[in-house]
Amino acid sequence: EKSTTPVSLHGGFHAEENYRSYNFGLSGVLSLAEDNTVLEASGTQMLDWFDRYAFNGEHDGHAPRSATNASAGITQVLSPWTVGYLDYGITYQQGTLSNTWNAVPYLRGASRIIERLPDARTRHAAVARVAQWLPWNGVLKASYRFYADDWDIVAHSAEFELHQRLHPYLYVGAVYRIHSQSAVRFYTEQAGL
Repeated sequence: EKSTTPVSLHGGFHAEENYRSYNFGLSGVLSLAEDNTVLEASGTQMLDWFDRYAFNGEHDGHAPRSATNASAGITQVLSPWTVGYLDYGITYQQGTLSNTWNAVPYLRGASRIIERLPDARTRHAAVARVAQWLPWNGVLKASYRFYADDWDIVAHSAEFELHQRLHPYLYVGAVYRIHSQSAVRFYTEQAGL
């Protein structure tokens, strides 16, 4: 049985006036059963460094943030006309997770204050997708994504796509998406009361 195991390294750097970001990671793919089953895994580390501001707009030093991500997935040919995909990823963030220039309402002595969020967050995401070829040169795709984190956010997203080939260079399609999401545990419209 033939199998291939390509591994890749990646890295990047981004710079703006008040923001720097560095990332590096490793990913691998294992192809089995003549590419009918493909396993993949990756890990990425991101490091951000950005300016912090006081409420009056003055520069107040610098703020760091990091995010560590790991994910694994499988793509499986289910029939000559159907392909399925499953993926799970986890991300751990720490540092300054808020926007350092975002102000929020505050009712105790001041009308607004700089937004402050917890300094750590663990995020989970799972995805399932299926693509079905249709005999009239069309394709139907369906996907579902579940998200949860330790800030008590839970989100469900489902998406359905229908694509029809009219000509070798012309397709038409329709997409329908449903999404629901809960609020973070510390959300309030009456801060400071």
